[in-house]
Amino acid sequence: MVNFRSFTLGICCGTTFVLMTSCLTLTIPKVDSRIEKHHAAGATVNIFARMREGTGKVLTEISLTSFASGAYKRTALHAALVQNAAESQAPLLTALFKATVTKDQVTSFWITNEIYIRNADARVVDLLRKRQDVSSVHKEETYQIPTNTEEDEGCNPR
Repeated sequence: MVNFRSFTLGICCGTTFVLMTSCLTLTIPKVDSRIEKHHAAGATVNIFARMREGTGKVLTEISLTSFASGAYKRTALHAALVQNAAESQAPLLTALFKATVTKDQVTSFWITNEIYIRNADARVVDLLRKRQDVSSVHKEETYQIPTNTEEDEGCNPR
């Protein structure tokens, strides 16, 4: 569940007042329903666990900072994203390793602050569902890139 509250404060003649208030509650499933279907059939699933910390704060901080060159900015951005992922993912990785997950099953993605888990069973997904530092759990998507056939040859510029 996501709660969203917004308000605008105004000041007039030294008096502070609320111009507008609103409250919106959305129910967003934390775990992709397709994962549950695989587990119901007794299968494991390759999944991504997105960290609640995200990358927005880091991206904002870097965008508001002046750098001598684009190279310095890219270096600072990389270092900040790597550090953000390491700090926010460490507690979850510790919990996963204490459970049934091995280091070979896990890949950390610093650029999106997500953890990829191969062959996650229902116990692992339940652990992720209960954690406050995980915002969502999604099934891995795979796509096939079509290959050209002889009929397509006329469509390819040379």
